[in-house]
Amino acid sequence: MKEYNALSNIPENKNIIKLEKAEHNNTGPSMLQFEFFPKGDFFEFVNKTSGFDERIARFYFKQLVSGLAHIHKHGYSHLDLKLENVIVDD
Repeated sequence: MKEYNALSNIPENKNIIKLEKAEHNNTGPSMLQFEFFPKGDFFEFVNKTSGFDERIARFYFKQLVSGLAHIHKHGYSHLDLKLENVIVDD
């Protein structure tokens, strides 16, 4: 329920995953559906590559910090930040 409220209240941002749909029951949302990212999460990305240079690391880090700054600006924080919760896109 907290995740649904946060994602519903934070204005759209290119570095924040978009909530596509939520199914509700009598106690609140029972299923959240997010946009699909075929490249998966950052954990998979890191494990599939043999490493990457500082320029690429900086590129991804700037996007991560931008997304976090956006949610912080709207009064929320990410309480489970890990590679598996960072999505990779083109």
